[in-house]
Amino acid sequence: MRRNVAAAVYGQIVVTALVATLSEDETISAGQLLFWVVVTMLVFWIAHLYAEGVARRLGLDRDLGLADLKALVADELPELYPTLPAMLVLALGWIGVLSKQAAADAAIALGVTTLAAMGYVIARRSRLPPRATIASVALNGGFGLAIVALKAFID
Repeated sequence: MRRNVAAAVYGQIVVTALVATLSEDETISAGQLLFWVVVTMLVFWIAHLYAEGVARRLGLDRDLGLADLKALVADELPELYPTLPAMLVLALGWIGVLSKQAAADAAIALGVTTLAAMGYVIARRSRLPPRATIASVALNGGFGLAIVALKAFID
């Protein structure tokens, strides 16, 4: 469970940062933005799978079997989950419902909100007291806000 949460938080940070960074390129269209976010997330995920697979193989001191590979993919799949809402919002930009910038801004806002919400869920499931819950929300949401600050700095 911990690994799945870690993968989901990491995936949310990466997809939010990707949208923030790629949306600054005025030469790419909304469709290209969507495409590159999806492709880049897949590349990061495959690289993560490879690295984790190597670590597991070394830890087991044997080749990974099919069951090991299935478990590896299942463990790391949550890294891709945060890509889905971002893709949906970016697709609205691609089909013209939103401008490219509005879609990117909405995907970033969704990312920051999701990170803060993840902090809350993590705190509640950990049975943290109210102060620690606030700190968890602030810390998780702070990663998203740091991305927003870096984006503002680039502008």
